[in-house]
Amino acid sequence: MQRIFSHHIIYCGRHYLNHVAQLDDHSTIPSFYPFKNEIHSTRFYSGTVSLTVVDGHLVVKQLSAEALPISL
Repeated sequence: MQRIFSHHIIYCGRHYLNHVAQLDDHSTIPSFYPFKNEIHSTRFYSGTVSLTVVDGHLVVKQLSAEALPISL
């Protein structure tokens, strides 16, 4: 299982503010849920990231290092 938390995650054109992305073993699509508390082994990325799944792994591209105010 892989997990990341970021202020702003972009995945397949959708925007997730203050969410955790989780990819279960043998899964190809991550699940997203609002951040409520810290979870062991969750990688944190400050700001905005673009997320993709490649060969069963979350691939994170940092777009900005600071949280950006965004209107959705």
